[in-house]
Amino acid sequence: MKRAIIIFALLCFCSALFLGVLECHKKPTPPTTEPYYIGNKNTKIFHRPSCSYLPAPENQVRFNTRQEAINAGYTPCGHCKP
Repeated sequence: MKRAIIIFALLCFCSALFLGVLECHKKPTPPTTEPYYIGNKNTKIFHRPSCSYLPAPENQVRFNTRQEAINAGYTPCGHCKP
């Protein structure tokens, strides 16, 4: 029984060490940033360009950054969560 516990602990330690090594060699993923955002002039909500809830073209306003949209008084879309 004592031997089984020691083997189990050793296996857990080795597994954790192995997984830690794999984590160190992963390539970092770039942050997901959109090139621009689209605001709705009527609702004051801004969206990702790929959002299915985009307003009609005549009601759209373009923002270069998320912060620019927030500073203009727009709130993020609850669907695409920009």
